[in-house]
Amino acid sequence: MKKKFTRNRRTWKRELVITSRQDETLDTRRAKLLADHRFDVLLRFWCEMSRDGAGATLHYNVQGLVSLKSFVRRQILDEVGFVRILASVQDVLDTCAANRIPTEMVLFDPAYVFVDDQAQPRFVIVPLENMPYAVDNSPLTMLRVLSESRHLAFTSPAPEMLSKRLESFVLNQNNVFSGNAFRVFLREQCGVGRSRRHVPQDSQFVNSGVQSREHGETKLRMWSPLDKQGQVPLGYVLQRVNNGETFPLPDSQQVGVGRGSRNSVQIMGNPKLSRNHVLLRCASGMVRIIDLGSANGTWVRGERLMPNMCVNVAVGERFALANEEFVVTRG
Repeated sequence: MKKKFTRNRRTWKRELVITSRQDETLDTRRAKLLADHRFDVLLRFWCEMSRDGAGATLHYNVQGLVSLKSFVRRQILDEVGFVRILASVQDVLDTCAANRIPTEMVLFDPAYVFVDDQAQPRFVIVPLENMPYAVDNSPLTMLRVLSESRHLAFTSPAPEMLSKRLESFVLNQNNVFSGNAFRVFLREQCGVGRSRRHVPQDSQFVNSGVQSREHGETKLRMWSPLDKQGQVPLGYVLQRVNNGETFPLPDSQQVGVGRGSRNSVQIMGNPKLSRNHVLLRCASGMVRIIDLGSANGTWVRGERLMPNMCVNVAVGERFALANEEFVVTRG
């Protein structure tokens, strides 16, 4: 098959176009299944047949997405995003197993795995028969990129340590991917397991914001306990002093703040802020601030922070990002 990126002539959106070779034929049954159903982890496509009916051209809309290969090289990865990417490998394997789709049809090459602004991967399935076997088209190809911690940037030591454990896992596979071994790795190292059809009666939990998947697929176990009155505990809020705009901040989790759309908190309308300006972590009535080498600085009590330097401020104490003041308050 031939792969190329182009623009749709009608919509002018960016597309990945895959064209079958002479000995490859379209698996019409699986193509119809994929066209009729929407799978969150897969990219949708539309197909056009050749004049003789033997070949096919598949069009995948990748507008607004970037390849995983570029994403991990350019973005600072937090723990939630990193685990979300790892869990997506199991998601696509489960989707293929549930719908009897050969995993060989999935492109695991990081150049053709696409990621949105929430670090949610989308996989390309090519429903062609007689495709040649490719050594690099294995989940291990994708996992190797995520295990090269020396080439990646992380928001904290936690995802960096996870990347190093992933490197050991990949080396122990000896170039043969084991789905069962990877499932154990996700459960033991990442806290990712099989989703349940119901929550046990003696456990009261509420979803803390990570979008869960359909029953039977893996999901991130990001949960927060209810208080005694059955209410969700209040977290923290980042407030823009000049206009009162507010942004929710999770308790005891590190989040990125800046102009860039890949931050957990995106501040728009101020070009003085950097794309990735600071990291914030709120816990025990204190706010930990780490400047990420911003161009116009982060200011606490009248002094500019050094890049990658950690400073604590009290909840309710003002600080400045570039030329604009912010304050963290209780939710």
